[in-house]
Amino acid sequence: MGMKYDGKTLKDGSKTIANVKNDRVYEGTNTAKTLANYKNGRIYAGSNTAKTLANVKNDRLHEGSNTAKTIANYKNGNVYEGTNTARKINKFDGFGGGLDDWALWYLFCK
Repeated sequence: MGMKYDGKTLKDGSKTIANVKNDRVYEGTNTAKTLANYKNGRIYAGSNTAKTLANVKNDRLHEGSNTAKTIANYKNGNVYEGTNTARKINKFDGFGGGLDDWALWYLFCK
């Protein structure tokens, strides 16, 4: 069984591996460890905005704070490598292309 996101928790089978609350991704079922936070199209490491992991623009996930390197893109319900649709890559059930989805994808599927 693959990973599934219900808008609040990301589960791998019956195990909760992350939860999302107030634009933050936390490890496991509690809020003790912040893995990432996101806002204004950017995904940041941990609980502050000191390090930009990735940014999202026009359904594309880019490495770091600029758009020079595209990691993946989302089209027609699928995630593809780079800028085109030649190679479909893993995603989790419930992925909808939102910033929370991309933050979870970056942390757990990349």
